[in-house]
Amino acid sequence: MEPTNPSKPTNTTSSANGTESTAPVVAAPVSPDVAPPQSQEASSVSAPQVSAPAVSGNPVVDGMQSSPVSGGASAGGKKKWFVPALVGGAAVLLLAGGYVFAMYLPNRPESVFSTSLQRSGQAVDKLVDYMENTKTSASQMYDGTMTLQSSGASLDATIKGEGDEKNAKLMLEANVSGQKFTADMVAVDAEQSDMPDMYVKVSGVKSMLEGLGGPQYGALDSQWIGIDHTLLDTYLNLQEEQLGTNSSLSAAPTEEQLKDALTRMQKVNKEYLFSGDKAKAVVTYKKYEGKETKNGRDVNHYTAGYNKDNLKAYVEAVAKALDESKLNDWAKQQDGGKKVSEMLNVSELKSSIDKMKADDTFDMYVDVKTKLVQSVMFTSSDDKSTFTVAQNYTGGDVYPLELTIDSGDSANKGKAMIGMSVNTKTNELTVKLDVDMTGTTAKMNLKVTPSDKKVSITAPTGAKPVADVMKQLGLDQSVLGAQTLLPNIAGSAL
Repeated sequence: MEPTNPSKPTNTTSSANGTESTAPVVAAPVSPDVAPPQSQEASSVSAPQVSAPAVSGNPVVDGMQSSPVSGGASAGGKKKWFVPALVGGAAVLLLAGGYVFAMYLPNRPESVFSTSLQRSGQAVDKLVDYMENTKTSASQMYDGTMTLQSSGASLDATIKGEGDEKNAKLMLEANVSGQKFTADMVAVDAEQSDMPDMYVKVSGVKSMLEGLGGPQYGALDSQWIGIDHTLLDTYLNLQEEQLGTNSSLSAAPTEEQLKDALTRMQKVNKEYLFSGDKAKAVVTYKKYEGKETKNGRDVNHYTAGYNKDNLKAYVEAVAKALDESKLNDWAKQQDGGKKVSEMLNVSELKSSIDKMKADDTFDMYVDVKTKLVQSVMFTSSDDKSTFTVAQNYTGGDVYPLELTIDSGDSANKGKAMIGMSVNTKTNELTVKLDVDMTGTTAKMNLKVTPSDKKVSITAPTGAKPVADVMKQLGLDQSVLGAQTLLPNIAGSAL
């Protein structure tokens, strides 16, 4: 059906049961080029069809057809056309009222804008429910590719690996400006520590290593190097001491704590972010800009704004929800026993909201077919750089999310995008990176596939302790020496 103008309802001749009828059916009008909501499953707002009583030259009253009488009166003194005319007039009023309240109002640009926020909240509900009810797999398989091109270097690489909650192994095969090499990394669980025992090996770089430091460096080609968990613990403690943080920060929150925090946050999100309630809605409707095409989809473009009071209330509600969640139990054991809201520095965030201009706006795009918010774009006032958050869900099991920066800075012009998508049927996670800035292009695709197979990962034989390697290279064997070496080893492996 071609999009209709809100001021011109469309009549059809199909009745609810599919048979032909003379009673006109008012089709739900839409905002310019916006299709009306579909079924209850497809939309949170379903515009009902309003059928009018049949009104013709011979109106039907109580199942009997009456003949038009011109100027005459019945035996009772009442004109025969009075009752059918009254019924017809009532029908017109009902049609008009039904159109305004059931059709036009829900499909005005402002109402479609509001509905899209609510529908997006329902979509996030499904994702939260999926994450809460998805069981942890026995293991994960990793498969990815990387490319990098710049004026100084060119790189192609593949990444493959597997792992479980405590152990992992990865292999990177790379070609850097004609120099081919492989890097292997193995992590083996250490029961006594939150940190694993790490092992790294780089092969195919003998000539390069010898060029850096002679034969003793070249001897490290294809040599496994072991980094004991105690050294990693010492290194982390030293870093945290220098940063003034608590050493227990190395302990990650549990899955249960994260899920509880996520559920509570989503409840607040639906109340303030994905809301059409003007008393609480953070996002406000400003203007309908028209229909456009983004990512191959028809979208309606809106200019949106903020309600500063509601935004502050939202931030406070999020802080309260997180402080009341199980994640706060983890937070109290970190960084001086602060609450989650204190760790996030909510007070400073509220101060920054006070500094926002009342007329600040951003662009919002709503998918015509799904009625979901497709993306929101924020534009800087100085160099017109943009930051876009997009979810290009078009149906099915795959839910994508992308963050894109389009830089307007003349010295570093271009785009950088990082995205991820989850397949709720296969539980497969895909991560993408696409950078095209001045002088540099880079791409990465990584796929993480859950598996019921248990992995068998053991420490490689013949591994040389990192302390012996440092002695071989004539480096300081103290923790400070390790502090310099470890990041370099990890960087080589990754």
